[in-house]
Amino acid sequence: MKKSGKKFTAGILIGVLAASSPFSALSGTINVHAESITEDEPLTQEMPESNKGFRSSNANVDENKSAADSLKLAVAEAGKLEQQQKDYNCFTAESWERVQEALDEARAMLEKPELTQEEIDKAFLKLITACDLLEDSVQKVGLKTAIDGAKAILEDGAELSGYTPESIEAVKAALAEAEKIFADISADAQTVNQASRNLMDAVTNMKETKKPSKADLNRKISEAKAIKKGSYTDASFHALTVAIAEAEKVAADPNATQAAIDAQVNALKNAISNLKVEIPQPSKTALYAKIAQAKAIKIGNYTNASYSALTAAIAAAEKVAADPKVAQAAIDAQTAALAKAIQGLKIDADKEAAVQVKAATVTAKAANQASRYIKLSWKKVSGADGYVVMNKTGKGWKTIKTIKKNSSTSYVYKKAELGKKYTFAVKAYKKADGKTVYSKYKIVTIKAVPQSPTIKARELKGNIRVTWKKESSAVTGYRIYRKTGKKWSRIGDVNGKTTRFTDKKVKKGKTYTYKVRVYKKANGKNVYGKYSNEIKVKIKVK
Repeated sequence: MKKSGKKFTAGILIGVLAASSPFSALSGTINVHAESITEDEPLTQEMPESNKGFRSSNANVDENKSAADSLKLAVAEAGKLEQQQKDYNCFTAESWERVQEALDEARAMLEKPELTQEEIDKAFLKLITACDLLEDSVQKVGLKTAIDGAKAILEDGAELSGYTPESIEAVKAALAEAEKIFADISADAQTVNQASRNLMDAVTNMKETKKPSKADLNRKISEAKAIKKGSYTDASFHALTVAIAEAEKVAADPNATQAAIDAQVNALKNAISNLKVEIPQPSKTALYAKIAQAKAIKIGNYTNASYSALTAAIAAAEKVAADPKVAQAAIDAQTAALAKAIQGLKIDADKEAAVQVKAATVTAKAANQASRYIKLSWKKVSGADGYVVMNKTGKGWKTIKTIKKNSSTSYVYKKAELGKKYTFAVKAYKKADGKTVYSKYKIVTIKAVPQSPTIKARELKGNIRVTWKKESSAVTGYRIYRKTGKKWSRIGDVNGKTTRFTDKKVKKGKTYTYKVRVYKKANGKNVYGKYSNEIKVKIKVK
């Protein structure tokens, strides 16, 4: 950085300021930037006498830091003093006014894009000099800290419960007086310091209330609860559990006296010492439970051999259970034998399948097929041996087919009469253990009607010819329908042997749609099948 005029060493630097100086925080943190300053403005000659706390050019100099960095650090440290002044009014108004002026100028200086060495030196020197000349106001920081600490103690209800009411009231009184003095701007340092000491003395002199000790009781409760029933008599162990319950009530009572606590300790000691060992008697409880479990098992789907083994084991177990002189070893052996027989039960696959078949329901579907056929279909029933197809007549149900394959799930009835209603049902069956079981079923009713034909149509010499394949000889005829808009009209009938119809009532350029329906005359009435597919034909304009 360039400098004008004759050069000389100004000796501007920051060392370790006096411990009492408010700017002592800069000690060891601001490394001095010692530069040559023009002789025309010998700043060192204008330094006030009080700035003797600063060191001259022989101070620690960190040549790696720029002058601008030193000024920035000085501004940051002065900013901390600024916050203290706002919070606690630590310094006299006159001395702080000088610091505020120098701080504002230094901040403005740092906002400039370019600075001369001379400008930096002046701002730096003015700021640290003003800070060094700060005069303390009456210091209330310590008092504020004491007040905050006392308030925190008084707000902790759990903590206060351990101190005497008198000592708590003493803290409250000292706190009230301290807050009054803290708010008094005219209070001198002696008054402030005394209030701080009084408050701290009140806190440190708080007296703890002497509480009854439950340590022995809690230890004895833990000892008693660790004891297991084992071979102790029911009566003596029950007495111990009652004593534990009473002791836990006292242990949980915050107002329990020492006498009550000691009494429970003694009661627990007595209950422990009075525990009596019971002479063991053979127990048949497990055997009785295993017998009950085994007898509840039905043969169901189990094999005859494995179930017979279980019934034999039950009989042997009941004999041992009825013996008043039996030893525990024999009881345990029979209990184990029963458990083994239960585990040895084996499922009979046919029986299991029979249960599934019996629970199933076969729902058949029926559909008309070509000629006089009705096709029945249903879903496969797992485990079934086959299916029975039944037809309901005036005399009841008649079996018309027994299917001996589980995989066959359809049947075609070929003796239907057109126009007649038929009711069918299908049930699955399974043979197991010499018996045949059947599933449930749902009936299906269907009317035998002719099948709908598949038609074709084309223009033929200005007319439209509709054709189809011949249905069975059982049909009476075919009815032809036509539409040009949305409404269908019947345009003709032909006999059952005819497989075409010519529509001569058509006009050029128009589109016609056709469909055909088969019918059978039965008992003087026509029985109609479903409509055929629809087909459109447009007459060309030549």
